[in-house]
Amino acid sequence: MTVTASGTTVTVRDRGPGLPEKLPREGPQRFPTGAPERGQGTGPGPTIALGRAQVIGARVTLANAEPPGAAATVALPPTDDPAAGRADRAGP
Repeated sequence: MTVTASGTTVTVRDRGPGLPEKLPREGPQRFPTGAPERGQGTGPGPTIALGRAQVIGARVTLANAEPPGAAATVALPPTDDPAAGRADRAGP
């Protein structure tokens, strides 16, 4: 897994088989899982992540990446505080 950050954007990428084809296009299905007896879906993780992102005004993008793998990008909303998120700011 690789995590990269740039400004207010964070991307998490893995090297697995990628996402099911319809997931990036349609988004996660809330409760179904991959268990044949319960239907196909992604389980609760992606749905929870997208819901939490909406609460704070962030945007989540899911995609398949090359070479094979999945990528999730979270774009955080801009802040009114110009010092917010700066690693080099002085403490209290």
